[in-house]
Amino acid sequence: MRALIIINFQLDHKKKLKESSKFRHFTDLYRLIRVETLPEEAVGGFVHIDKMHNADKLYNRGVKFEAVEEEFSVWVKFDVKTGCLKIPCFWADDDMEIELRNIMAFEQSYYPYNAYVCDYVTKIKEDEDMIRASYSESTAWIDSPDFVEMILHDSIFIIELMLRFNLKGPERIGDPLMDEPCLENTIKRDLILLENQLPYFILEKLFDPIIKILDPSMTMRALIIINFQLDHKKKLKESSKFRHFTDLYRLIRVETLPEEAVGGFVHIDKMHNADKLYNRGVKFEAVEEEFSVWVKFDVKTGCLKIPCFWADDDMEIELRNIMAFEQSYYPYNAYVCDYVTFLDYLVDSEKDVDLLVEKGIIKNWLGHHGAVSTMVNKFGLGVMDLGSSYGEIAKNVIEYYDNSYNKSRSILKRVYFSNLWRGTATIAAACILILALIQTVNSIIDIIKK
Repeated sequence: MRALIIINFQLDHKKKLKESSKFRHFTDLYRLIRVETLPEEAVGGFVHIDKMHNADKLYNRGVKFEAVEEEFSVWVKFDVKTGCLKIPCFWADDDMEIELRNIMAFEQSYYPYNAYVCDYVTKIKEDEDMIRASYSESTAWIDSPDFVEMILHDSIFIIELMLRFNLKGPERIGDPLMDEPCLENTIKRDLILLENQLPYFILEKLFDPIIKILDPSMTMRALIIINFQLDHKKKLKESSKFRHFTDLYRLIRVETLPEEAVGGFVHIDKMHNADKLYNRGVKFEAVEEEFSVWVKFDVKTGCLKIPCFWADDDMEIELRNIMAFEQSYYPYNAYVCDYVTFLDYLVDSEKDVDLLVEKGIIKNWLGHHGAVSTMVNKFGLGVMDLGSSYGEIAKNVIEYYDNSYNKSRSILKRVYFSNLWRGTATIAAACILILALIQTVNSIIDIIKK
């Protein structure tokens, strides 16, 4: 079939096309027959042309021109000793115009940085063993060329996507990925799935030099953080390292923890739901700090301060992947798992969700409170209990809950002062009781005197 196509298009009369050369389609074949004329020393070394004169000016300054009568050749040569510029013949006709326009359009889409791609392949091969070792499952069944090509395609897709998102404006450009916000969100959601991860180190090695050419103030790390809209308050340390995008989503949360909140893992033996705690006088306060997972409890005031939880589909996907990653790689530093598990203890039913929504701790974007309760309760399935960084906080909350004074005070408040009208009625009843008591005492005193 290959030979039939080449004969039909009257290509490769001199049999220069290698048998191992592959092409995608006819346009790629027309490109390939030209590229194959290039010797190895002519491939690569791409440099920007900052200045060039027209043929007339060059000729007037002594530059000689010589035609190269080699069919399909695109190899331009210059002899610095003789000043001779050797250029392949160009057939200026309608067929050639159509041919070259289609080849150029194809090249711009699929081979924009051919020299860079060759360099990328070399770099990926250098770190192939390290990349394979980054995956928990064996990749031995994938041949080296296929593995390198897979990593190359995925890497280029990611960088091109991020650069496009970073540079796009408000106008539509005819690219569905750029013009449809729902597709953008879908792709970004797929990029943080644990099974879709590429090691960050290879992305940085491949593209950091390119990004700095495009924007000297930008790095691969900064581009990723901007693309995922993370770290608006610049809390992520420059020294902090992450393995991949899922790890970055974990890191941005763990970095919110102060030193005193890190470590001290204790098993949570007992914990009540939010409604029970509230009825015993425990107060709830929302912490409006983005990505925070730092739960605090004030033993003096009985106030439990909990970071806001955004209950929506995107957050569920994010947290499930972060938790799965933590269970595998950070089982003894699973701070995100600890936060979600602590929330799971507080939420048993819609009643608990109602309370936490009222306090601003849960932001419900799922609609029905029962859906939030189900989602939070499912988070804890399959999570290993190796102790929690909030074990000590849970212990303090239970002690506050079991304190008889706090119990009596909460009952008094709940039964007699649960709202303004009930409180007013209680005070009025107490005043009447006191006045009646005073009147009774006065009556008894008068009787005794008589």
